[in-house]
Amino acid sequence: IDPLDVVDQFGSDAMKFTLAYLSAQGQDILMDMDTIKIGSKFCNKVWNASRYILMNLEGRNLLDKNKIEQKAIDQWIYHRLNETVKIVQTAMEAYRFDDMGHAVYEYFWNDFCDWYVEASKLYLYDKDENEKDRAVTMLIAVLGESLKLLHPFIPFVTEEIYQKLPGA
Repeated sequence: IDPLDVVDQFGSDAMKFTLAYLSAQGQDILMDMDTIKIGSKFCNKVWNASRYILMNLEGRNLLDKNKIEQKAIDQWIYHRLNETVKIVQTAMEAYRFDDMGHAVYEYFWNDFCDWYVEASKLYLYDKDENEKDRAVTMLIAVLGESLKLLHPFIPFVTEEIYQKLPGA
C-alpha cells in the first residue's frame, strides 16, 4: 500500500500508531488498509473521549487538583497511569515499540475510557455541584497527563486536544 494513500484516508497519526502497535522485533509488518483501522479507531477513541470530557466543562468551576479529596477511583486511575508510564519507559529503553503501543492502548481504551470515564458519570450527574466540579477537575487532570503519554504516538491528535484543555 502507498503510505500517502493511508495518510490521505486515515491520517498520519493512525498510521504512526498502527506501525508502533504492530512492530514486533524481527517481524515484518503486513500492512493493508484494514490494518490501519487499528490506529484510526484508537485516534477516534481518544478524540471522542476528550470531546465528552470537554463537553462537560460548561458551567463547571475547576478546582485546585492538589486540594481536593481523591476518591478511590481517582487513586486507581493514577496508579494505572503510573504503571503504564513505567511499562512505556522500560519498552522505550529496549526499543520495543509494540510493547509501548499496546501499553498505551490498553491504558487509554480500557482503564481510562471503559472504567474511569464511565465511573465518573456517577459524579458528573450527581445533584451536588461541588461533586460535579471535583469530578470534572479530576477528569481534566487525568486527561492532560494521558495526552502527554500518548503524544509520541499520535502527536497531531493530542496537540489539538491539549490546546483545548483549560490552563494549557
